[in-house]
Amino acid sequence: IQSAKESAARANLAEHFGDITLSMAELDETARHIVGGGRLFGELDTFREASDVTDRFRASMSDALKEIQKSGWKLSMGIEFTQDDTESYTAQVDSFIKDAQEYILSSGYELKVAVGIVMGDSEKGKALAEDSEAFYQSLYEELTPMQEALSEVMADITENGLTLDKQKLVDGYLSDISDITSMITQAQDAAR
Repeated sequence: IQSAKESAARANLAEHFGDITLSMAELDETARHIVGGGRLFGELDTFREASDVTDRFRASMSDALKEIQKSGWKLSMGIEFTQDDTESYTAQVDSFIKDAQEYILSSGYELKVAVGIVMGDSEKGKALAEDSEAFYQSLYEELTPMQEALSEVMADITENGLTLDKQKLVDGYLSDISDITSMITQAQDAAR
């Protein structure tokens, strides 16, 4: 009897509304249309993409730092560095610095998109966006003198080779840069 009732109900619905089937793509398009003409979904896609880019820069920084630490260990063991070793070391340091800069920029953009999604064009949203942009700009500007000083050290390393003293100097700058980027990482982790 229950099966007959369900069949009758489906037949009645089909008679009144037609037999509708939608693909996943059609459902996605319909949902996007219902919720703000797709604006929200577009913003969420943008946020996800920005978040993925930020994560890639963080991972790249981590990979470069591991290679730099490996080179430091090799040097501390008294193993002589070849020209290739030195070039690899300087490339990893350069990569770390560039990724740190891009990580800060990407994190700032990610937050801007998130604030836009949550707060829209409200006055509080605009104020929060301005404050966060100033914060990320200040972090980025903190890197500039470190990058310049590191460039001088790296030029010396390229020209004269890597020594323990130069490596310790580089490690100090990299630690300072890591402190700056870890502020962002900790805030992101806390938000998640």
